[in-house]
Parts: sequence; structure tokens; C-alpha cells
Amino acid sequence: MKKNVKIDNNYFLTTQVIENSVTTEVIKSTNHIVIIDVSGSMSYDLQMIRTQLKNKLSTLMKEGDTISIVWFSGRNDCGILKEEVEVRSLKTLADLNNAIDKWLRPIGLTAFLKPLQLTKQIIERIRVNRPDSVFSLIFLTDGFNNDSPWNEVISTLKSMESELAASTFVEYGYYADSQKLTQMAGVLGGEKISASNFDEYDPIFSRKISTPLMSGKKTVVDITDPYLYDFAFSVSDDGAIILYNIENGKIMVGGDVKEVHFFSPKAIGTEHTPETALYAAIYVLADKLLNDDAEKIFYALGDNFYYQELQKAFGKQKLNAFKSAIKECVADVSKRYPSGKAAIQK
Repeated sequence: MKKNVKIDNNYFLTTQVIENSVTTEVIKSTNHIVIIDVSGSMSYDLQMIRTQLKNKLSTLMKEGDTISIVWFSGRNDCGILKEEVEVRSLKTLADLNNAIDKWLRPIGLTAFLKPLQLTKQIIERIRVNRPDSVFSLIFLTDGFNNDSPWNEVISTLKSMESELAASTFVEYGYYADSQKLTQMAGVLGGEKISASNFDEYDPIFSRKISTPLMSGKKTVVDITDPYLYDFAFSVSDDGAIILYNIENGKIMVGGDVKEVHFFSPKAIGTEHTPETALYAAIYVLADKLLNDDAEKIFYALGDNFYYQELQKAFGKQKLNAFKSAIKECVADVSKRYPSGKAAIQK
């Protein structure tokens, strides 16, 4: 089944309901893989990230979960800090904490390929030992991919697409390559989040490590109707916005995804007005710097307050603040329409 809402002439948000035959259930065990940028620009924040990991992992992880940590900076500066650690004793925790203090130290620039290649190897090894578990990835960086071929970065991500039940790419600070991180999230069917500082990153990390994941293999969904952009998105029950790069009319989604949304040049299916999806669409478009198209979504919503906020969102700091506010609207109905609902003049 398909539904649509008209945004403008030849511009519609289409919702495609997923007929997913995969049975899902809360999984018993998650293998968390955290990739952390330790380049020189992370010097100040790494001390807080070290403390965070040491203080929180033992309480956030469920019984049976494992943690693997990969550090990286330049092309040849990368390594596995610890792999497949299940925190079950004080000695295990002490060994993990010692490794965190030893290896999460600032050095060099940033190159994305090697840590992803190590992540693929980690998944392959753990899969042998824990065939019934799932994998969740957090990738944090405040920089650009300076020293590795971009096509190889994308190819390596693509090879892990079916293995990762969840993935989160964190654009840390104001100087990270936002568009490349968005592309990376789209390859995996993952979430891209902007965190201006440690205080914003800390609850993201806690939520991602503690949230139970669903079992069930990913499935391929055909986007057979015409689409305006080469991306689609879905919204999870907790308000996470999951990105998908459309390749040859196909995307791969998790077993718990009920609907996907994409932009189309014509009306498809029945009419409806999905507020949550519309706010999510604004977030996705603003993140991709398609602000003019994001403005048009407000015509369907009538949220003049955030329409005006978008008009003022010049520069990365203000844009990130706008995206954070819109993301709250996706997850929390009470955040919408602060100044009431009214028609917006085009």
C-alpha cells in the first residue's frame, strides 16, 4: 500500500508500507562496535570520552552484550583497542579501562577506510562465536576523510550492510564532513546525528548502547515508483530517523521497519498527512542542505515557528540547532507548533 501528501506542484512525499514477512523479536545479545576518532582535534574531548566509557559501559550493556572499540586517526594510525569484551568481572573491566586510557590518545589526522576494514574483520570473527547475536555500530568523528579512497570507504560499508542491525554516525563538533557522514549512514540504513559537544553526544551514546535491538534479517524493498532524490528514510518507534541510499530502485531495511518515505514527482496511492514523517523529511532535507525544499514541507504542516527558525539557520552551528529542534518534534508531539498551527504563505 502507498500513500502521499502533496507538498507542491510535482513534489510529493510518498509513504510505502512494507509487507515484511520476517518475524522480529527483541534479541538477547548485541555486539556493540564503537569507532572513535582520536585525531589531534579531539584532544580536549577524548578525556571526557575516556571517562564516559569507563564509567558507563558496565551499567549500560545488557547481560550477554559485548563491546569492541576501534580507534583511528590517519591512514596508518588505527587499531582495535579491545574486541568482543563481555564485562562479567572486575578484572575484565579493569583491563578494558586500562586499554581505554592507553589507546584513546590524540594523534594525527583522519582516514575512514582502515577502521571500517577492521570492523568488518571483527564482525566476521564474532559471528563465528555468537551466531545468534546482532551487531550495532557507532562511528564518531569531528573531521574529514583525508587519506583513503572514498569509493573504497563506500564499498567496505556496503559489504557490511546486511550484518549491521543498527548503525549511528555521529558528526561531532562543527567541522566534520557532514555530507559524507550522511552518505555513510545511507549506505548502511543507519542514523546520522549531529552532536555539537560532549554534552550532546553523551545521551546519544547511552541510548544507543542500552536500547535493545530487534532480530530478523534485513530485507530488500523495491522502490518501483519514480523518485526525485536518490534517498529514502524511515522513522523508528523512538523517533530515530533512518537513512537509505536508493540504488537501482532498491533499499535494504530492518525487519522492524513498517514504512519508508521518499519524494516523488507525482501523487501515488491515497492521500494522507503524516505529521511525524513530514517533520522527519524536514530534518533529512536540512541535513542534506536542501533548505529550499525543506521550506516547502512547512506549507503542508503549518508550523510557522520552525519555518521562521529555518529562515535563520545560516552556518553550521545554527543549522545543527535547528535540526536538533526538529528531531525533537519527530519524537515528541508536544514539541510541535510552539506558536500554533496556521497556513504559511508561499
